[in-house]
Amino acid sequence: MKTYRTRLARGLFAALVGLLLGAAPALAQQGTLTGVLVDAETGEALIGANVVVKGTAIGTATDVDGRYRLQVVAGLHALVFSYIGYVPTTVEEVEVLAGKVKRIDVALQPEAIGIDEVVVEAGALRNAEAALLRERQKAAAVSDAISAEAIGRAGSSTAADAMQMVTGASVVGGKYVYVRGLGDRYLNTQLNGATPSRSTSLPAACSTTSSR
Repeated sequence: MKTYRTRLARGLFAALVGLLLGAAPALAQQGTLTGVLVDAETGEALIGANVVVKGTAIGTATDVDGRYRLQVVAGLHALVFSYIGYVPTTVEEVEVLAGKVKRIDVALQPEAIGIDEVVVEAGALRNAEAALLRERQKAAAVSDAISAEAIGRAGSSTAADAMQMVTGASVVGGKYVYVRGLGDRYLNTQLNGATPSRSTSLPAACSTTSSR
């Protein structure tokens, strides 16, 4: 029994030595690629950039400092460096010597992204209280007005009803506007820029100005 165990131990030891001796030549034929990937414009390290031996599945990614380290078979290789948002770069004929370290630093150029022109147009809101207040502040003459917002809150159904809320204005008979006691003889009433006949009652939307 003791003899059997001794023979088994010797056999395992011989097999292990054989494996190590067989792997040694393979390890001796490899070299190491290392380097740093940075942004060509800012010099900042690129984290997670890809480094691949062209035409193979051998590759790695850069660490938080933009560094990479890759074991490859000794010989000539082409390395492809890529990163999202950057132009891929290929370095040809990189000679790797067995048991040696080859350093390749690369600066990737950001991709130029073209964006179509965007035009944003906005119209001035003229029927709100704030808009009317700004117009009155800029006006050369003294004026008063009532906004659509205020008309909606008051529930006015016609321009005659709305005119009742204008300071200094009053409506007689549903069609005659008096501004500070002055009758229609001294007033000019317009509907969308046109002057209606005197027999026409105030419509749902009109403007009245006083001529003094």
